[in-house]
Amino acid sequence: MKNFNSLTEKEILALAISLEEEDERAYADFAEGLHQDHPAFLVVLVELSVISWIRHRYMDTPPLSAALQVGLGGVLVFLGEILIGSS
Repeated sequence: MKNFNSLTEKEILALAISLEEEDERAYADFAEGLHQDHPAFLVVLVELSVISWIRHRYMDTPPLSAALQVGLGGVLVFLGEILIGSS
């Protein structure tokens, strides 16, 4: 296995894509398991948590700030759906 510092830009990009695809499969499997056993709000909670984690890890957003931003976004979407559904 190569040392990370010796990888070319193309190899780093390929590695990053590969790891993201692997993470996506793991999260999709986890969300599917929750969906079968628990109400939909738990699935949404996991998805929002993953989005918050991605914002923290890849966008250098502080964890609390990322959680608040994503949580507020989730609340706004929920309220928008209620408004659309009642019209």
